[in-house]
Amino acid sequence: MECVLLTSLLFLPGELRADPAYSWLAFGDFRGQFEPCGCDPRTDLGGIQRLASFIHRERALDPSVSLLDLGNNISPPHPTGGNHGTRKEDPDDTQDIKDRHILEGLVRLNPAAMLPGKYELARATWMGVEIKAMTASGRAGGPVPWVLSNLKDKSGPDWLRNTARPFLRTNGMVIFGFTWDKSIAPIVLSANSSQGKKRLSILARNQEFSGLHKILLFNGPDDQLKSILKLRLFDEILANNVAPDSMKPDLPDRANEDRTLIRVRQGNVRVMQTQLGGQGVLRGGRALRTSAPSLESIVAGPADERWTTEVNRVSMSSVTGRRVSWLERDVLNPDVWAAFFRSYEELLRESSARRAQSRLAGLTNSPFAGSQACKGCHSSAYDVWIKSKHSNAFAVLVGKGKNHDTECVSCHVLGATERGGFVSQEASPSFMNVQCENCHGPRKDHAQLSSRSGYLQAENSIQFVRNAITRRTVRTSITGNTGTRLRMVLTTEDSRDPTQGIPESILSNNKWSS
Repeated sequence: MECVLLTSLLFLPGELRADPAYSWLAFGDFRGQFEPCGCDPRTDLGGIQRLASFIHRERALDPSVSLLDLGNNISPPHPTGGNHGTRKEDPDDTQDIKDRHILEGLVRLNPAAMLPGKYELARATWMGVEIKAMTASGRAGGPVPWVLSNLKDKSGPDWLRNTARPFLRTNGMVIFGFTWDKSIAPIVLSANSSQGKKRLSILARNQEFSGLHKILLFNGPDDQLKSILKLRLFDEILANNVAPDSMKPDLPDRANEDRTLIRVRQGNVRVMQTQLGGQGVLRGGRALRTSAPSLESIVAGPADERWTTEVNRVSMSSVTGRRVSWLERDVLNPDVWAAFFRSYEELLRESSARRAQSRLAGLTNSPFAGSQACKGCHSSAYDVWIKSKHSNAFAVLVGKGKNHDTECVSCHVLGATERGGFVSQEASPSFMNVQCENCHGPRKDHAQLSSRSGYLQAENSIQFVRNAITRRTVRTSITGNTGTRLRMVLTTEDSRDPTQGIPESILSNNKWSS
């Protein structure tokens, strides 16, 4: 009974039937995350390859299951309107490569419906180019099943206006879509407007849909969602995650599924939301209720539906009766779409090589010294660092084959996004790993000070404060360009407050925090 109470809309007759006629799996909110960060077990969930492996498995269990994509899977538009490089002189097309493969991967999954989220609509020009290229090359395999019920007449980009439908019917269900954000208000109707409410009511109350399970895929703020709920038109509403872009997936999401699963509670109504960063897949209908067959019966199926021995070790009983299936490491089947992912890795290597070539000139006058230059004067701090995982951070990437992915590299080297920082393993080996200057800033000038008087002149700088702080036990957090939280602990026997006597005006401007 407890599982039944977790239905999206508690009063719905569809979910209360002993044997639902429909079966669905839903996901969304990848937000540009092609694969999870494998260095941190707290965030090692999700990824397109795991999603493909999971769907391959689920379709072997139930070929009629419908896949629902709630959108917001590509990354947000870049502030400059260009690519996702951090600086004009430091171009980096890694994120565009990831977004392109996310989009293609999702289309290859052949979903029953795809909701264009605000990220897809905000990057309408880019989307149009990519979809046209996919269609021309045959990679799309057919019309992309966009569904958007509140698109204004004769509005929106061509790729959406010419292909999006107000509803899609599939396997005992009818799927509707609703996306709203003030940034895309010129092309979509608001649920708070009379015209928007009328459009949804006419569509959902169509007599042709009598007896079908009505699902709304929703992307928008809570005020729009509550307006739709009051209409009582849909059997289930599946919503996008409202966590801000700055928030990253973490282990507590999995530990408290109900907290992250329920988007809105209004009376007896509960609306489910997708898991942040594409960490998990929502389940409904028979996909929630039906017990899985034996592994032997699955393996005995068609060859292209079989799993590898590694994947067969997954306990299928664990998926029964749960609203979320988490995309953990053990769900991965490396044989699924192997060529697709090999081509992706090759494009990342080519991109990394181009970026390295463009950054070579910056090494000539690099402001970084490298940790070896710190060793002579700060031997105790150096000894702590050399024994830490930070001093071996780049080797971790090499071991995982990710040393050509600039998004991963940025957190494992010195100055990856700064002029004069890490270029490549061959060109700048002294800047590999997480080093002193990752937290204390470029210190080449400081390392070259030849006199005590020169050192004293540096005392009134923020850099001196940062350097002094390593003289005691500290905890400092830095945020890389991917937003990953990195914690570092430095310990020495000297516990004196190193900031004592330093002007408050300097300390107040210092970004370091203990």
